[in-house]
Amino acid sequence: MRTGIVTAIVIAILLGSGILAYSLINAKPEARKRKTKITKLGVKAHQEEAATYSLEVDYPARVRAQEEVALGVEVSGKIEKGDIPLKTGQPFKKGDLLFSINNSDITAKLIASKSEFMTTLSRVLPDIQIDFKSEYPKWIAFFDQVSFDKPLPALPKLKSSKEKVYMASKGLVSEYYDINALEILADRHFIRAPFNGAFTSVTKEVGAIATANSQLGKISSTDNLEVVASVTEEDAGKMEIGDQALIKARDSKEFQGKISRISSYLEDKTQMVNVYISLYEPTRAVIEGEMLEVVIPIGEVKDVIKLPFDAVGTNDMVYGIDENNKVYAIQAKLEYVDGEWAYLSDVPNGKLIIQESLLSPVMGVEVHVLSEHID
Repeated sequence: MRTGIVTAIVIAILLGSGILAYSLINAKPEARKRKTKITKLGVKAHQEEAATYSLEVDYPARVRAQEEVALGVEVSGKIEKGDIPLKTGQPFKKGDLLFSINNSDITAKLIASKSEFMTTLSRVLPDIQIDFKSEYPKWIAFFDQVSFDKPLPALPKLKSSKEKVYMASKGLVSEYYDINALEILADRHFIRAPFNGAFTSVTKEVGAIATANSQLGKISSTDNLEVVASVTEEDAGKMEIGDQALIKARDSKEFQGKISRISSYLEDKTQMVNVYISLYEPTRAVIEGEMLEVVIPIGEVKDVIKLPFDAVGTNDMVYGIDENNKVYAIQAKLEYVDGEWAYLSDVPNGKLIIQESLLSPVMGVEVHVLSEHID
């Protein structure tokens, strides 16, 4: 009896649980269907009008000296110290004695020759006073000016044939020019700076022996500087001697210059054309060997629009947006590329033109304009 009651209770519980579960399942509300939202592509575009644009190119460039001189000596002898140390990088001023070659032998010979010349002249002065009385003052003045420490003064002008024959017969003319030649030779022992500059290389030190016609180093000017830029052959063809250029140096300093020379050949290594730009005024704000940037105008393009180069598609295609905000293609003509900018003709005026790259442009797709023209 008791077993039957328990069994009945269990069956009742199970049946109740099944009915409750079925009711809950049927009572669950239907899931709402989601509406698909279509997002329009946002693009940057601007209403373009054709205009004229001035073009300029910028290139890296290097500063170099316009004047570079190899220090050669025409005489042999021991190298002696000048006004400044004979060291690479040492600056100097125009007229400084860079170094000298010992000239004791030529100095001795020069003094002896001058002594002989003065002796000869002193012997003929009494005769000049008698035979060429009117010319005597110039010869006595010349005699007084002859010095062992200074170059010979200019030889007095021989006014008559008689005077010329007399002086030649006494050997004065030949002795004078012999001394002149010795003075020129003696002067070659002293190497002086032809400009403000610095030693760029030194191959021998003070105390070494230099041989005739040897090279002891190189010097370059620090005042006369120029800027050398390697440009493409196409850009070089748009430049002319005398064109202005803007030179941008370190610390945002800018200088004006002009093209002084354009190479007529391509450099072997770079296949570029060297353009030489001189500074309007010497400046110590740039130094030889420094790298900087030059900006050079190369003319203008007319009746074109200016777009970011990325906005130009294959075969010079650009993309417009019509009155329904749908994309369409325009066949343009690429006139010039200036870095990240493209200049195009054959684009109708007043059209809304896309200013950025479309990876996969689909004609007729509806878009949303995000912003205006990019400058």
